[in-house]
Amino acid sequence: MNRSATIICKEDCHFAVLDSQSYNEIFMESHKKTLNSKIEIFRSIPLFSKMMKSTLTKLLYFFEYRKYSAGSYVYKKGNIAQNVFIIFSGEFEVNFRRNTPILSRI
Repeated sequence: MNRSATIICKEDCHFAVLDSQSYNEIFMESHKKTLNSKIEIFRSIPLFSKMMKSTLTKLLYFFEYRKYSAGSYVYKKGNIAQNVFIIFSGEFEVNFRRNTPILSRI
């Protein structure tokens, strides 16, 4: 891969340098573990359970991963549905009507 910029030291600099092969060995292994973990979560969902690993891998790249703090709204009734949410973990509440919450923990 070619560099897209040039670095010029304006004063004495100290760098920690990791060659690309070592970088790939270290970080790609971590990436594979994370990816496999996400694939297993998706495979536990009936809609995705029979998909090939290669198809799920491609699909996962389209998902954006978000974390919501306790008390945050993921979306509100009446919002235009523009996203599909797959819950990986946490406890949440779904309100269809004002006083009838449905609690769930995943």
